[in-house]
Amino acid sequence: MSTEQDKQQSKEAISMIEGLLQEKFRNKSEFNSYYDKDGAVTIKSLANSDDSTVVVHTYNPSEVLWWVDRKTYQDEYDDWENKSIGTYYQDILEFFVETDQLDAIRGLVEAVRMRRMVPFVGAGISKDYNKEYLLWGQALTKIGKKLALSSEVEKILGQGNFLEAAQLLFDKDSIQFINFIQTRFSTKQADNNDAKAVSLLPEISHGCVVTTNLDDVLEQVFSERNMHFIGYMHGTQAGGSFVSNLTRGKRCILKLHGHANDQHTHIFTEGQYNCAYGNPVNFSEDLPKTLRQIYISQTLLFLGCSMTKDKTLDLFQNVCSDNHFIVPQHFALLEQPKLADITSKTESRLLQLNIQPIWYPNEHHENVLRFLELIRDASSGKVTI
Repeated sequence: MSTEQDKQQSKEAISMIEGLLQEKFRNKSEFNSYYDKDGAVTIKSLANSDDSTVVVHTYNPSEVLWWVDRKTYQDEYDDWENKSIGTYYQDILEFFVETDQLDAIRGLVEAVRMRRMVPFVGAGISKDYNKEYLLWGQALTKIGKKLALSSEVEKILGQGNFLEAAQLLFDKDSIQFINFIQTRFSTKQADNNDAKAVSLLPEISHGCVVTTNLDDVLEQVFSERNMHFIGYMHGTQAGGSFVSNLTRGKRCILKLHGHANDQHTHIFTEGQYNCAYGNPVNFSEDLPKTLRQIYISQTLLFLGCSMTKDKTLDLFQNVCSDNHFIVPQHFALLEQPKLADITSKTESRLLQLNIQPIWYPNEHHENVLRFLELIRDASSGKVTI
């Protein structure tokens, strides 16, 4: 190989490395702007201009430091990031201190560090992703209106009997019912480019994800990060290699109510629940047996769930009552009720199931995203709580 070829290859290699370093520098644009706030660095030129005025070269301080001493640049960046993170979380941490919840959050952070945290995702998370997704009560109300059963459905929902309402509507017109589910919970894109709480889940969970949702929001978000689910279980559907991947700690998803696009997996009427879970609960059936396994072996974090009494909590109560298993600590992020009495009663009910509520301020749903960011940064050591 000739000397000229060697020189050309060296130039190309240097150019590639410089390009990569420049891209890395640009990725820290927020810090660079902060660091450059006091003005540019000037260097006097040895040459004079035609009119004999002094010529100076102007550079941003961040750029000079990056190319001259990257270790010092990184030290400055780390110091800035730590201060920025502390300021960002200051108000929410103050709330957790005032409400005596830091110990609970530390327990959750430890579960994330140990890669044992399993998100249990409810409809509130999908609705945050795209407002066209409906909470279950909203969906039943809309179907009731469509099938001219509004008053009956409202009465049943008012008593908290979601399964009974779903059964009434399904019996009235199963074709319309199924079509509504398939169309309203079909694939949708995020409302806008704002960060969504669900976008944080790939950063804090490493294995199984459980959801009551019929949509494929979770699949979309994880796939965008190249973190595809390699095992699945939709309702009672077999053949998705869910259990084998669960036991191996691989990424897998359990959709308790099935998938919107496959009516044979749906579980939301009283009859479908009884068939899938048994009445009373039969732990020889695949779905309750699998859910029990997750409940006794992992740390669940309930997100976007109302945590009102339902079949899932009934199953957990059944497991606790048997006293055959040591149930680990679980967590539920919930909006704090306006009335202290309701807060206390909800806490007592959930603590019986080893589910520790973590409250965020009433009507401040943006704190769901900030809470997950805090968990991510605390578990990675970026912030100390």
